[in-house]
Amino acid sequence: MKKISSILLLILLILPIAFAEISETVELSTGQIVKVGGKTTLLEKVNEYGQVVVRVDGIGGILSEYGQIKTINGAVITLGDINYINEETATATLTILVKNECGNNICEPTENVDVCCTDCGCLTDTCTENQCTPIKEDECFVDSDCDDNNESTSDLCEKTELQRICRYIKLAKHECLADKECNDNNPCTTDKCLLDVVNICAFTLITACTPKDNCCATNCDYLSDSDCKKICFNDADCNDHESCTIDKCVNQQCTINTNQGCNFENKCFPLKARKKIEGIQSYCDKNIWVAQKKESFPCNEGFGCISNKCADKKCAPQGFFSLLISFIRSILF
Repeated sequence: MKKISSILLLILLILPIAFAEISETVELSTGQIVKVGGKTTLLEKVNEYGQVVVRVDGIGGILSEYGQIKTINGAVITLGDINYINEETATATLTILVKNECGNNICEPTENVDVCCTDCGCLTDTCTENQCTPIKEDECFVDSDCDDNNESTSDLCEKTELQRICRYIKLAKHECLADKECNDNNPCTTDKCLLDVVNICAFTLITACTPKDNCCATNCDYLSDSDCKKICFNDADCNDHESCTIDKCVNQQCTINTNQGCNFENKCFPLKARKKIEGIQSYCDKNIWVAQKKESFPCNEGFGCISNKCADKKCAPQGFFSLLISFIRSILF
């Protein structure tokens, strides 16, 4: 009788150890992991609807209500507070309960190959990060085993956790013969053909703030690089001090639209307008001042001639009244 009592006492002492529970409450950020009782728990995602995606040793589950309890791959997960601003910075508080410690080299009664192959092993596969993965035969043992008879590849035998595999890296041999063959259509890189390194293309990121190179480099702005768009808050911020442009602030970006006209002394003159620019009689053609032509030069319209008269597609001499008007205009303007 005394012996039986001793055995019962021993069983009572062992039971709490055999069925020990490990619990931990943690606040995790998106993508963060925590290991409790030998099981790895990952907070994979929190969305705007309050749904939380949790993975335990690679097996996933979704919790969507405060206080919800769910068993995922042998771990009991209780959802606590959620802090959501966006998916990248979201956090969630989880209480993780593991009834037996996975990883103590004892296959407990509540454990099996599915929830803790670290302790219970796999039937035919190998246990990697507490997940059973098929054992694969090696593809190779040395690099020469991977020879694909292709001169444009480098053949490597690489050892992974599961097997040795062949990997083929394409060589950039004779990729180019001149810089123009390396155009990556990115204005913020310099494209070069390195002839001394088996003719490969090299793309170097531009960092200098250089105006009119079609690149607004990182850390540059419109003050240091004219290729950068100006950040604005109202139309006045976009004033380019050109009289023939319409300057607008749209979505904090300046848009500059050019009118049909020519600028002179901070005024915008319409097409066909005539002015003496730096001592030369000129007329407005699109957005530039063009010198008027002398007598007998080809013309299409009168404003293109100094005489303001075009006949038979040639600049004709001025009449008396035209000369008088030109004289008066030269005095007044």
